[in-house]
Amino acid sequence: KFDYTGLLINTPQIIEVSDNMVIPLASTYMHDISQPLIISKKIRNSIVFVAVNKDTNQLYSRALPEMDNRIPSPKPQENSKSKPVSKIIHKEIVGGYVNVELIDLLRLPKSPARYFIYATVATYKSNVVSVEVRSKDGIE
Repeated sequence: KFDYTGLLINTPQIIEVSDNMVIPLASTYMHDISQPLIISKKIRNSIVFVAVNKDTNQLYSRALPEMDNRIPSPKPQENSKSKPVSKIIHKEIVGGYVNVELIDLLRLPKSPARYFIYATVATYKSNVVSVEVRSKDGIE
């Protein structure tokens, strides 16, 4: 039985400030396409990742840039009637995962801060996670 649709994200709760610091985020999505989902790009490129600074309410958000698939998709047969991604798709289950690095993607500052982080795509909103970026000595 298919019980879950939506987005789930996870990231470390504490990150230490450094010149080469990263904030890795793992996400997974599942969509029952018998429910309409109108998007203009592939699902992975329609996910918007969001970080909100808890103290200043500064908002950072961005979708993944378009990237070529490493494995090219097969070309449709001449007689096939493939539908563009921007159309409503029905009667299939689509799922996948996207792993991102939030410092680069959202252009977050490399300084102490506390963030709420979530992701959205169309009508779905992920769970919200908290991340604290701390200085090496623990002092903000």
